[in-house]
Amino acid sequence: MRKGFFILFVLFITVSSYGQKYYASDILKKADSIMITTVGERIFKQYLHYDSSLFYEFETNFGDKKWSKLSGSKRTKGKFKSVSVRYLFCLNKYNIHCLGTSIQMDSLLHQKGIIQTDFIPEYVINNSECNFINDTTAIAIASPMFTKKGIEPITFRFYYDYNKKSYLWAVNNILTKIFSKSGEIYGRSQFVEIDALTGKVINFYPESIFGPVH
Repeated sequence: MRKGFFILFVLFITVSSYGQKYYASDILKKADSIMITTVGERIFKQYLHYDSSLFYEFETNFGDKKWSKLSGSKRTKGKFKSVSVRYLFCLNKYNIHCLGTSIQMDSLLHQKGIIQTDFIPEYVINNSECNFINDTTAIAIASPMFTKKGIEPITFRFYYDYNKKSYLWAVNNILTKIFSKSGEIYGRSQFVEIDALTGKVINFYPESIFGPVH
């Protein structure tokens, strides 16, 4: 009898400890702590936002590895393997889209790899005034380079280039525009890429084709 009880007890412990369980709130608390350590509390509170995409990897009782989304007050299932917590960095300048970064953690919620933060401008790190050139200056730099008259007013876009690791202005001079039967827009343009910090022209494309990529 005692032997049977012992076997059942061991089985219970084995099943119960098969996978560490975490609530979403526990994972987020740990991720926030890591992010604050990385960028500082001021930047975290002013510029970073959790983007509600919390995906974790787990192993089923049959040994299959799967990914699932975790939200609210739910708890992880199966044998917890790893998790990815995604944040948005919102600069709130010149209508730029928020930029994404993430924290990867293992089964014990220890950080894996590095957290991408190279898009945080120096002025944000130093808590000083924004030193990017504005849209008016970008247009003034680009306009003399256009060799053909556009069919509509010059457009511009402020964005971060992950390859160049720089904030850029793209100033666009639309030369032609065609609408397809499905309503998609194609055409030719000239555009200039300008370093938003120095005002230096990075690239000039005198003949460029634009349109949706399928």
